[in-house]
Amino acid sequence: MQKEQWDEAMQAAVAECLENMAFMEVFPAGPDAAEPEDPAWVSLLVLEPTQGEFRLALSRPLLDAIGANIYGFDTEMTDRQSADLLAELLNTILGRFMGAILPMEAFKLGIPEAGTADWPPIEPEASHWHFTAEEHPLSIIVSGAPILQLRDS
Repeated sequence: MQKEQWDEAMQAAVAECLENMAFMEVFPAGPDAAEPEDPAWVSLLVLEPTQGEFRLALSRPLLDAIGANIYGFDTEMTDRQSADLLAELLNTILGRFMGAILPMEAFKLGIPEAGTADWPPIEPEASHWHFTAEEHPLSIIVSGAPILQLRDS
């Protein structure tokens, strides 16, 4: 699979997820796009049929806007709801992406882990995508040599 196919698969996965779950339009942003400030982030390991890590980071205002679209505008999300929403977003994006790059393959995932500190360092060889939704930044990173070999094959 070529990098362009990976990019297309990730753009489609993110767009479908946010359009279907939160009724938001998503736009790709360039590689120079700013990372979300004070991001809410979550990571999820892919265990089978290959291994890798997916991370989703988005600005807290974007997370709040997504939550308002899902739970209602007059409902304030709890910390637990925010963590669950982040995990569900990443699960959905990852599922759509993996289905596109490895059709007909079953995959096994770890348990989503919410970020508790600053955004972790990004490996130089990782795939990194930037998007905007509601004029707020959103980033996805895929790392880990086994899964990245699929991109480079």
